[in-house]
Amino acid sequence: MMLLRENLDRGLAGLGNPLLYNHCATGTKHLIEEYISEMVLQLETLAATPGDVAADLLPIERSLADGRQAYGRTALLLSGGLSFGMCHWGVAKCLFEQNLLPPIISGASIGALVAALLGENR
Repeated sequence: MMLLRENLDRGLAGLGNPLLYNHCATGTKHLIEEYISEMVLQLETLAATPGDVAADLLPIERSLADGRQAYGRTALLLSGGLSFGMCHWGVAKCLFEQNLLPPIISGASIGALVAALLGENR
């Protein structure tokens, strides 16, 4: 459990470094995808482990909450500028149609207006 928790960190081995993603369409990207897939598999296995007593699940729940805190949540941030308004609306429409609209939406100027309209329709 401790090893799993130690590996739930955005900064692990520099995985957040943009240089890993900018130069090559293969290799490093595939290694990172394999790592993340393995972490997901381990978390799913851990979540499916039956517990006899609710107290046994408390450390697992705390560890998963820590992992969620480390990875954060997805957000959609919309910039200002009137000409971007229709672009923002189109992006939001596509995300909504694919059921990928994140729970956190924010913006500035026209982006704030689009975010408010999206929030009102949820």
